[in-house]
Amino acid sequence: ELQRRSFYYIDEALEMGEYQLEGWRAKAWFLYVNGEYDDAMRYCEQALTVNDRDAETHMLMGLAQFGKTSNMSPGTMRHFDKALEIAPTFDEVHYQKGQCYEKLGEHRAAIDEYSAKIKSDPSFIGSHFALGQLYERLGIYDKAVASYEQVLQLDRLHKEAILRLGRIHTQITGDQKRAATLYLRLSEDEAPDLS
Repeated sequence: ELQRRSFYYIDEALEMGEYQLEGWRAKAWFLYVNGEYDDAMRYCEQALTVNDRDAETHMLMGLAQFGKTSNMSPGTMRHFDKALEIAPTFDEVHYQKGQCYEKLGEHRAAIDEYSAKIKSDPSFIGSHFALGQLYERLGIYDKAVASYEQVLQLDRLHKEAILRLGRIHTQITGDQKRAATLYLRLSEDEAPDLS
């Protein structure tokens, strides 16, 4: 029902000629998130007919192409690169490319993209956390700890970072005291629900 209503309002705005680019892009995002990559690409194409210099739409087209093909094809990369060419400070592209590379198991490329996002926007928790998870999976615990600690510098009650960092200290480094201190944060009044 919510999807139907959302599309109705977007279509209404498009018929009135207002916010065409935003309408097509909103539909594309919705379809992309729901795994309907072909339809998402179709709406991206519509949005690009309105403004072929829209960095977000190029990034989204790259994501939809990646979702469909599960590879970093030249077409996919062309859209990611075009987004950065149009808007060099649109650093969300680096985070999204990092996510794609990580799904492909291309760890070095993922680390490079997450690091580029962090360099551009050090306060973006998502890249620090993704980097921590990747380092943890690779068994590079000192870098995982540093990344999770950075997350906690930005959000001292970040539940997932606390749990992962606590586990590393309990099972890997043997620093039980540090783990206990972290876990105690979860009992604070403002702490997130553990469920």
